[in-house]
Amino acid sequence: MEDKAKALNEEVEETGKKLVRAEKMIGGLAGEKERWTRIVAELTIQAEFVTGDSLVASGAISYNGGFTAVYREALEEEWRKNIKE
Repeated sequence: MEDKAKALNEEVEETGKKLVRAEKMIGGLAGEKERWTRIVAELTIQAEFVTGDSLVASGAISYNGGFTAVYREALEEEWRKNIKE
């Protein structure tokens, strides 16, 4: 009976330690939930611009190589304006 009582006490201690670790993990995950919620909101906004950004990027790669930086910026600005329209 003494051995059984000792084993049960050890199990109670181990369970208490697990409970403390679980509470710490849950607290940490609450912070992660906030971070992921913010990231999802930001990515949702950025997703609206993927098509236009891809179009401008592909145009820049295809057509802007031989031009000066000033002219490339002007072209890109014009493309973005046309895309918005």
